[in-house]
Amino acid sequence: MNHSIIVSLHRKPILVILIMLFICSLSNPVFSQDPLFIDPNGNVGVGTNKPLSKFHVIGNAQIDGNLSVKGLLYLNGSATSVPNVQGTYFLWNRTCPTGPCLGATSFINHQGGGSGGFQFENTPNGNDITTLMTLSGSGLLGIGTTTPGYKITLAGSGNVFGVDNSAVFVARNKDGNPEQYLWPRGSDNVTYFNYGAGGFNIRNNASNSTMFMTNSSQVGIGNTSPYGPLDVSGNIYTSIHGNPGNEHDAVNRGSRRIGMSLNSDFTGMELVTEKWGCGNGGMIKFLTWGCDQASTREVMRITEDAMVGINTTNTTAPLTVGNTITRSYAIQDQVSQIGYQWNRDRGNDFIWGLTGRSGDKANFDLSIYAAGGIMGKALYAFSDVRIKKNMVISNSKNDLILLNKLKVTDYQYKDNIAHGTSVSKGFIAQEVEAIFPGAVGKHADFLPDIFTMADKATVKGSELTVSLKAPHNMVSGDVVRLMTDGTNPKDVIVNVVDATSFTVANWSGSTAALFVYGKKVSDFRTVDYQQIFSLGISAMQELSQEITSLKKENAANQKLITDIQARLLALEKK
Repeated sequence: MNHSIIVSLHRKPILVILIMLFICSLSNPVFSQDPLFIDPNGNVGVGTNKPLSKFHVIGNAQIDGNLSVKGLLYLNGSATSVPNVQGTYFLWNRTCPTGPCLGATSFINHQGGGSGGFQFENTPNGNDITTLMTLSGSGLLGIGTTTPGYKITLAGSGNVFGVDNSAVFVARNKDGNPEQYLWPRGSDNVTYFNYGAGGFNIRNNASNSTMFMTNSSQVGIGNTSPYGPLDVSGNIYTSIHGNPGNEHDAVNRGSRRIGMSLNSDFTGMELVTEKWGCGNGGMIKFLTWGCDQASTREVMRITEDAMVGINTTNTTAPLTVGNTITRSYAIQDQVSQIGYQWNRDRGNDFIWGLTGRSGDKANFDLSIYAAGGIMGKALYAFSDVRIKKNMVISNSKNDLILLNKLKVTDYQYKDNIAHGTSVSKGFIAQEVEAIFPGAVGKHADFLPDIFTMADKATVKGSELTVSLKAPHNMVSGDVVRLMTDGTNPKDVIVNVVDATSFTVANWSGSTAALFVYGKKVSDFRTVDYQQIFSLGISAMQELSQEITSLKKENAANQKLITDIQARLLALEKK
């Protein structure tokens, strides 16, 4: 059944009167006539069931406002000046020929010559009217304003919008399905925000992206395609406080750390501003930690004047290395020629047949290890007599004998990528070791004994299988250095499959251009050229002494020959 009330009025109070009359007709059974009746012709009767016109009232009617009759608007009983063609419709159980009809009660405003819409007003005394809410004819809702500019406009200051703690905001995704996206306050008093599967884009007032978060926890600042957990397109700055002022002020002194922290342990950089010279200066500290260290410690620094210190805070040169790593230490008995060597890589062992040496000798106290050469104008070695003991002049005769046994060899390196293909002149460590063992040291390192591209490299699960064209001469458990894409060395433990194949467990990363460098050995030999140089000096001194002796002997022989010749001449004259 379709019921409706049609009112052709300009002011809305009449609508309220009709609604109240309608409610009374439904709730008050004492009337002999229906308080409100609508016949099949659309005539409305108030106090009568037989309305004779469109609007028929039995009894008195009071209108405190304006009345429109035949299109003319009467203002408080005076003549009309404004045509009125606007109407308000009130319908319930509404039916419609097209579209979805829910059987809901409808309020319809017939716009007519006006702009349409609804206003909800309040008056404290019947005269002063305050508009509480406006719904414009174009569907704009305003609360606290009569001129809404958006679908919802909240006017006023202070708190203008609020929800309960359990409220959740919902929006439809691209597929039209509702998704929860905002919890202003969760049960744990935390604010939660769920952004879309495509990411979360924060833009400035020019609609340019300033920060973008992907659905895979990657954040880009200044870009929308972050590479990694944090990708910043531009510089990153930090300061001691928000208003630096003069950079040489004492208030700007302090430090900030950038890195990774695990409880009190920290790995990374510490940026320092400290008093320096006539004002302040900037310094960078590098910090690490380990299970064998009591706490985080500084391992390197770059000072204000470009001085680098490694394991030292006292930088006395552009590069100062404050510690060494001892690889081996030999103590030799001068008489028995038997030495005892401590080697942290191989353990302790005896050294037999040491000759031409005495006292203590540190074979490897290393501060710098270089894969290539070290170039400079000069090399200075600590040699002050006050730092030495058990000093004995070397036996130059034995040194000359040793020097003559050494073989100078021309050779090329197997690793031509690191060392090139040029011919080098030098010594073979194993040959030197057999003659002059004090000049040879041992440590763990990798040999380029395979040095070839993988013929085939496949990954199944986390296991890498590598096949070579030639035998690799390895055994299971060997540590091998692999390289991918020409860089990125990885030292792995292999399990031998056959003479040309092996596997690696727990592999991660690429297998592109996989190169097998070689295996790790514990007895990689190095030659101490300083000892050979010193041996050569001692041998040359021996040669110099021998030459001097020969010169004296030659001079004496020459004098003897001269004397003999003089005697022969004297005899011939007789």
